[in-house]
Amino acid sequence: GGRKSILPGIASRKLITDNHARMNEKGSESGNVKDNPINKIMQEAAFLSGVDFSINVVLGKNKEILDVFSGEIDYSWKKGVELCETLTTQLIKEKADVTIVSAGGFPKDINLYQAQKAIEHAAIATKPGGYIIVFSACQENLGNETFEDWILSTNGWDEVFERFESKFELGGHKAFALARSLYDKTVLLITEMSDETVSSCNMIKILNFKEAIEVVNDNINNWTCYIMPDASTILPRIGD
Repeated sequence: GGRKSILPGIASRKLITDNHARMNEKGSESGNVKDNPINKIMQEAAFLSGVDFSINVVLGKNKEILDVFSGEIDYSWKKGVELCETLTTQLIKEKADVTIVSAGGFPKDINLYQAQKAIEHAAIATKPGGYIIVFSACQENLGNETFEDWILSTNGWDEVFERFESKFELGGHKAFALARSLYDKTVLLITEMSDETVSSCNMIKILNFKEAIEVVNDNINNWTCYIMPDASTILPRIGD
């Protein structure tokens, strides 16, 4: 992971927390490494640490090694990023009314804390006012105590935004990421979590895919759709 092996890898909790708190700043969105304030601090920390050699591997879907990049810490990481972008970035011409996604199965959907990344990626491809149909077992429910507190003790996404600004906490950053992604979208969640828990997460529990489609049909005519079988590893981008 290049610079990430230093920050957050071996950094102090305070530095990790301060760095994550920058996720609401311009340029901090997923997939952006050129002018990302979080990435910039990580690169500075790696440089100051004095690392003089780094080895990075890019893995395929079955955890096989696709390529190895080694050398100066920032350069070798960036070469790996270039390959990853060709494997994981999906250009789309426009956003869709509906996005149907899987978190990628176990262990990526073991809880909502892990599945959040898939939902965040799906939101990028979904129009404001649109629907995201999510398959995620979440047999361990929310999966992180701080994340759970932020989700269950707030009433709607606006309160999550307010809490982020007033008292940032690690774990809460995932709640903020959900709020930012889903503020103007509706999630229909096919999951093992209880109706009450799903409702507390500002989502709607759906029993099966057929029911989810019925909900969409009742609310949108002639809807467009994207399907993302492993949404945690695919990053949509608007482009030609």
